[in-house]
Amino acid sequence: VMEGEFADKPAADGVVNHLGSWYKPWFFKHCESKLRGGRGEKNTEQTVEYIPLRDYYHRHTKSMFWEMELMLPVGNHPLARYLLGWMLPPKVSFLKLTQTEMTRKLTEETHVAQDFMLPMSELGSFMDCCHTVFDRIYPVWLCPHSHSSMPGIG
Repeated sequence: VMEGEFADKPAADGVVNHLGSWYKPWFFKHCESKLRGGRGEKNTEQTVEYIPLRDYYHRHTKSMFWEMELMLPVGNHPLARYLLGWMLPPKVSFLKLTQTEMTRKLTEETHVAQDFMLPMSELGSFMDCCHTVFDRIYPVWLCPHSHSSMPGIG
C-alpha cells in the first residue's frame, strides 16, 4: 500500500525520484524493487521518496501500467531503457502490428481491464471473487477512494 501527501519541498535528507526520466525503470518495477529490497527478500521497511507532481501523474505512462511488459518483454532492461527509453511508450497500434502470435494470445488469455467502485468494507470478499472469477490473474491495481459528500450530490 502506498500512501502520499503533498510537500512544498523535500526534507533536507529527502530523496527526489524523477521517475518520469526516460532512463528510469518502469514505476511498477520500481515499486517491486522497493518491496523486495536489495536481496530479493520481502522488504517490510517503510521508505519515503519525493516524486515531482508531473512525474507522479504520469508514473504509468512509460509502461502503460504493466501492459508494456507483455508487449515488449525486454523494455525495462537497463540497456533497452538507455537505447530506446526515449521512445516509450510506443503507439499501441505499432505494438499490435509488431507483436507475435504468441504475445497476442498471451495478452488475450491473461489480460483483464475492468474498473469497479465498491466500499472498502467489501474489498476482502471482492478480492476473493476476483481470485475465482478471473482465475488468479495478477497483478490487481487498486485505487482506494474516499467518496465524501459533495454539494449537489445526494
